[in-house]
Parts: sequence; structure tokens; C-alpha cells
Amino acid sequence: MIAIAISLACLLHYTYSATPAPTTPTTTVNPLDVQMGDIRQTVEGLSRQMVMQQLGVEERIRSDGDSGIKQKLVTTRGTKPYLNDIISSPKIADLSDSWTKGRLLSIGTNVFVMNGVEFRLHSQNFKLNMPSRTSKDWHKVEEIPFPEVPHSVLSKHNVSEQIEDMREYFRAFKNQDTKIRSDYSRYFKPVLCYLEGAWLDGAAHDQRRWLGEAYTTEFFASDGQETGHAFNPTKIMRVVNGTAFYAHWNTRILCHPIKQEVKLASFYVKDDLAARLSGKQSMYDFSKSSTARFDLGEFGRPSRHFSADLGFGKQDPTFTQYTTMDAIMEEIPGADNYPAHTTGGAFGLTAYNAHFARNNTELNLARYHHWYRVLQKGAMGTTVINRGYADRTLWVASTTQDKVAPMTYKDCHYDRNTHKQNCTEYVAKYTYALPLEIVWMTPLLSWNPYNLQHFPGDTHKSPANTIHPHGHDGRTPAKAWLGTNEDSFCRTPAEFFTHASGQRYVNDRSGHAHKVVPSGFQTILREIPTVGNVRLRYPVVPTHQEGNAIYKELEALKDLVMNMAVNTRYFHTKPDAVKSIAGGDVREEHYTTSSTSVTPPGSHIHDIFLSQDDIADLEAGKRVAVYTSLNNGHQHVLEIYAEKANHYRLGHYRIGLCDGQLSCWDGHNNVLYYTS
Repeated sequence: MIAIAISLACLLHYTYSATPAPTTPTTTVNPLDVQMGDIRQTVEGLSRQMVMQQLGVEERIRSDGDSGIKQKLVTTRGTKPYLNDIISSPKIADLSDSWTKGRLLSIGTNVFVMNGVEFRLHSQNFKLNMPSRTSKDWHKVEEIPFPEVPHSVLSKHNVSEQIEDMREYFRAFKNQDTKIRSDYSRYFKPVLCYLEGAWLDGAAHDQRRWLGEAYTTEFFASDGQETGHAFNPTKIMRVVNGTAFYAHWNTRILCHPIKQEVKLASFYVKDDLAARLSGKQSMYDFSKSSTARFDLGEFGRPSRHFSADLGFGKQDPTFTQYTTMDAIMEEIPGADNYPAHTTGGAFGLTAYNAHFARNNTELNLARYHHWYRVLQKGAMGTTVINRGYADRTLWVASTTQDKVAPMTYKDCHYDRNTHKQNCTEYVAKYTYALPLEIVWMTPLLSWNPYNLQHFPGDTHKSPANTIHPHGHDGRTPAKAWLGTNEDSFCRTPAEFFTHASGQRYVNDRSGHAHKVVPSGFQTILREIPTVGNVRLRYPVVPTHQEGNAIYKELEALKDLVMNMAVNTRYFHTKPDAVKSIAGGDVREEHYTTSSTSVTPPGSHIHDIFLSQDDIADLEAGKRVAVYTSLNNGHQHVLEIYAEKANHYRLGHYRIGLCDGQLSCWDGHNNVLYYTS
């Protein structure tokens, strides 16, 4: 592809530079003009073919799997395929701790896929920065503020008392227990770090740098060397009147302070069996390691089975639609930053929020979203649409930035009255995002009980580079540091933890040395007396392979084998190993709406699946919101409740609201019928 692009560029240069200067018109056709016209036509045809080839590549990648991480740099090999480095072993995506740094995190070299674009992200450090809250300027960011220190801690008379009180806040967070400290959630703030990608307009950027990057990738790939360098593809976006318009893929990592409440029970661990076998880990050990990968369940439905020891909940297999991750991503802006607010939609259909709102709320398209609803014209039904043909993990935001390459589409319809084609041209610019991890900021980031002087700014310049004078390495009181900076962020008293690994001595403003340990981010915090270990980093990066049909079949087989007692009814022949085991059945219950023949849309019913948690909530007197299946071109958003007067499964569950109304527009009655 690179060689073809260079050849086309040379051919275009020759075409236009070889055209002779205008001369006096004659009736004789200049053979050179004919030749140049043929060359231009050939070049334009080749350019369009390259556009089609790139589209074919992207469509194949989209159908192969979801947006997510695909591969990582291999440094370890073994006699089994799963003993080679995989995306979650030894650390998921090589997300590493930088616990001596103030607001710095790091990620290794990984191959990602995002909306059909495959690219390589080089290993890098990234800061806890978020998009600007006040400006729409391109790539303008600001630092995420750290949580404050609890007032009850600061009011103590000495450091020892502060340590004891701070431990109680960590115990409350670990156990999610407001009885220990009623206000603990105020001081433990979740942050989602995410990877953002976009096609940038070639006219607004240095194309020579892109070509150099491509040459580097081609050389090292042919030589078999691997240095962890980046690769971002370039493509022809469109061809207009023989002119090719190029675009280059660009990525960056940002973080977002999550506004809504996130319970630890909302997380559940993904069982990466290859990583467990490679690390010789039980499910328990794997869940408490830096290898573990997590996901979030249905929005507003944290698990009832929370383990404070593990730091997450348990999620039974169930259908989901609008998840907690979807709700979090809808808080995050695209390239226009937080001030942007864009509504509307393409093809005359307004996009509405896909959550179970009783009233239709227009979706802010400038924030990252996966699901949205549109109202069908005429029939007044509702259809929920996901971004991406089959991509479960594609989040999209619109933007107005000039640097982002535009996409154009002309929609034409024949008008029977005027006998003419009426055309509407749509122009759109998009950026895409993938979640990487959710990090919990704690009061340790702000806590400075010894009042050590902190020097912000570049650690290679004064005054931040003055804390280590004349070989002061901080290992003894005599060689104590003179303060802290962003690279030597040690302010937590060593006594706060059971074992003071990484301890350093730092002088306070009076010249007294204190033994402290790093206060930066760790995946799993060191052991705290009376508390234990606390997980602070939850990798939530999706994988590309999870969207593949073969992977889905293997995942089903894995569930079947790993949970035989529960899944015995799915075996052709019941395995001997489980014949004596009476396994519990935690499957969903299947209901349908009543049949209706209202036209439009015609005779149909809808399916509804209720999880065991749904049923528990209904029996507790709560209303539960669910989506029906898509039938006859529409679906419904239902709020259902349990009718206590009716027997369980015999008209017991009723529809309270249908699409925000007291009855469904297409004639379904308010009874749900049990199927299995």
C-alpha cells in the first residue's frame, strides 16, 4: 500500500508538471493532451480503487471482532500457545504501576482495533489529565483534581491518630460500608482512563512525518525486529475531481473523573483461562492479581454478591443492553471537550438517550455513546440502535474540529410529484473511544501529614530538581530528600502500611527527616493493618477477539465445562462427574407480551428475559425496566411490576409503562406470559 501511494504521488506530479503551458488554440488535438487526460483518468481510477480496498480491509476487521485490544508485544514463549505472552499475561495490556509518581500511569506496546482500524500503540506514560472544562480548543486538557483529605483526619492531634483514622476510611471503602465512615465515598473518586482515536485531515498535518512512520514500520517488520514503535495507518478518504484527500489515524490517552456513583459491586471479573493457566493461578488468586480484567454490569443494577476481600461482585450470565460503562462513557466528551452539546441525528431521525427514561431525552452526540433510540415515523414505535454493525464496544462522539477528517454522504430519493431526484448531503466528523481502566483516587494523593514541601512542575528544571542535592538518595536520615516532586511523590507515613517497602527519608520544612513511602497509584495497595490489601485499578479494556464468532463458541464451551453442575441440561449426555451433583439453576426466565394484530406494524409478539436479580427486585416490590426484543421493525421500553394478587408466572408480572405511556401504541395488553 505504501509503494502504491508513492507511485500515485509521483504519477500525479508527472501528470501536472508535464502539462505544457497554454498556447494559441488550434483545431488540431494535441496528442500530449490526450495522453495526459488518459493518465489523469487512470490515476483517479486507481485512487478510487485504493479507497475501496481500504474500505474492504476495515469491513473485514469490523466483522472479525469488536473494538478492543488485539495483541501485545511478546517477550515470553512456552511449549503451549497460552504460555506465550497474551494480552492479559503477565499484566493486562502491560498497564504498570508508577507508584513513585504523582499523577503518572503507564501502558505497554499493544495492537488495538477501533471501528475497523488496526493500529499499534507504543509504550508510554500518561497523566491523569482530562479534556478542558471551559474551552473547545483542539486537545486542550487540564489536570484532574485529587480528592481532599477527610476533615476528621486533619483534626487529629498527631500523625499517629491521623493514621488510625485514615485506615478506617480505607476499611469503609474496601467494605463499601457507610457504618464505618458514612462519608467515605466523598474521598474515594473513580476515574476512567480511555483511548481516543480519530482520522485527522491530511491537509492540516505534516504528511512527511506520517510517511517516515510508515517507512519505519515497514523496515522493522521486514527485518523481524521489534522496538515497540507506534503504527498509525494513512488512507485516502475520498477522491474529488481527481484530487485525493488523505487522512491519518491519531490516538491519545485521557482520563475522566466519573460523576455518577460507582459501586465496587458493579464490577465483575472476566475469566481469562489462558492467563490463569500461564500463571498457574486459581480463580481466586487470578482475581486478586494485576492480570485480572473486569467489566461492568447493567446500569443501576450492582451485583447482590459483593466480596470485600476480592473487591468486586459476581455477575451471572444474562442479557444486558445499557450497561454502567455505557452510562459512564456518555459523560465523556469527544474532541470538542466538555462545553460541547450537539443534538439531532442523520437522515432526519433524532437520536434519544437509550436509557430507560420515561420521557424522550435528546442524546448529546458530542459525548461518547454506543446506544441511542430513534422514534419510528408514523407507527410511533421505538428502535434502539447500537454504533457498529456487531461491535459491542464502540463508542462514538461527533465533533466540529477542523483537524478531524470529514465524512460525506449524499442521500437521494426520487420525488414522484416532481419526477426529480431530491438529494441531501450529510457531512459528519467523529472520534472514537475505548475504556482502558478505572482508577480510584484516594486521600493518600493529597494527604501530607508531615507538611513536606512539594515542588511541582518539570522535574528536570529548578526548583523541582533540587530535592536530591549532592547524592541525597533518601535512604538514610542524613541523606534525606529536601522535599517531593512529581517523580518522587513520597508523602505517606511508612507506619500506615504493614510493610514499608520503597521507604525514603524526606525533610520537613524545619529540617526534620521523616520516613515515608510513595503515595502514587498501585493496582493493589500494599497491606494496611486492620484493612488488608485494597484494589485501586480495575482494567476494563475490551478485547477484539470477544466479538469473533469462534471466540463466542469457545466462551460458551468454557462456561459449560467450568460450570458443569449448573449447565448439565445442555449436555447431550450427562457427564459422570456431575451425575451425583444437584446443581442450582440460575438461568433467566423467558416471557412474552400478548399478541397484537394492529396494522401497522402487523401481527407480532415480543420476547422479554428476566434475570434472577430482576425477579428478586420485582418480588421486593420494585419496578424493573427492560427492553423487549426487536420485532416488526420496532421494540419497546417496558417498566414492569409484580401483581401480588396473581399466582407466580400466571399473569404475575404486568407492564406499568410502555415507552413511557400507560399502554403500548401497537395494542399489547399489560400482561407478560411465562414461556420457560
